Amino acid sequence: MSTLILFTKDLLHRARRPNSDGTLILHWASRSSIVASSLYSLKQVSEAQEILKPDDSESSFLLLRANLEVDDGSQVQVLDAVLKVIIVSDVDDEIRLTFERDAYETHGDSLSGFIPEYYGLFETTDKYARVLCLVTKYSGEPMIRSMGQAEQQLNWKVIAKVAKLHALGFRHGRLVPRNILHNDATDDVRFIDLRSLKPHKCERHLRIKAGCLSPDKFYFGCDELYELVWSAKIWKSHYVKFLGVYSVLMPVASVEEVLFAVPSFYLEDEKQRKFYQSEAELFLREVAQIKPEHSPLLAECSASEDVV
Repeated sequence: MSTLILFTKDLLHRARRPNSDGTLILHWASRSSIVASSLYSLKQVSEAQEILKPDDSESSFLLLRANLEVDDGSQVQVLDAVLKVIIVSDVDDEIRLTFERDAYETHGDSLSGFIPEYYGLFETTDKYARVLCLVTKYSGEPMIRSMGQAEQQLNWKVIAKVAKLHALGFRHGRLVPRNILHNDATDDVRFIDLRSLKPHKCERHLRIKAGCLSPDKFYFGCDELYELVWSAKIWKSHYVKFLGVYSVLMPVASVEEVLFAVPSFYLEDEKQRKFYQSEAELFLREVAQIKPEHSPLLAECSASEDVV
């Protein structure tokens, strides 16, 4: 049976287990016998570093990064690994982790290059508090900023990879920044937290092109991609700021339509009204030069570096 050997007094303390020498032995808890037969043992060979979770994380799991010695019976290699650990006190946490295990073991081959390399789910089998640990290869750090605050080059990389994921027939289901990994060294993007992964027939009708007006969500055809692109602020708004403050819906054709966005009490004074009217006339001349572009249909526009 494949085993995982960890040396972590802190984890033992959290699980209220006897300290002894700090050794924690876990056994194979995965469904796939094929993966199990390819591993002999994994043994921690470096001090584990805790990976801080975002404040909005929903479960009590512990994230650790450590080097593991992987012995498959024929050779030994060192793996830069991420350990997702739970001390089972909440059945919901266990269900989340087993859902994620099932996604890795069912779709891991299909999603190679989209998700971290998977090394199994392990569990303790003695009389003490049960510990579960899901092991994957280190594949980068979670995005620390929202899509709207991240660099657009990275946003495009994420969007393009999600579009390819959909083309493979899957949707992630939880595409928040903490579930998107970016490796600075390789510039690669991977997705984690696979418990909501589902088969998906993408019905997107439109290309994603920077600077186009945001399309209607229903007509766009794919909720997951739409929400991702919207959060990345790739599209232009249908509103233009008048005097940098008031939002005016485009297209706008008259001074009255512009002034409709201004609170009425600002227009009661004649002098103020003339000021706003003059600014509205100038605003109309400026926005007349704006030629908004609509997102092209998939069939009418090819994908490129800045079109997905």
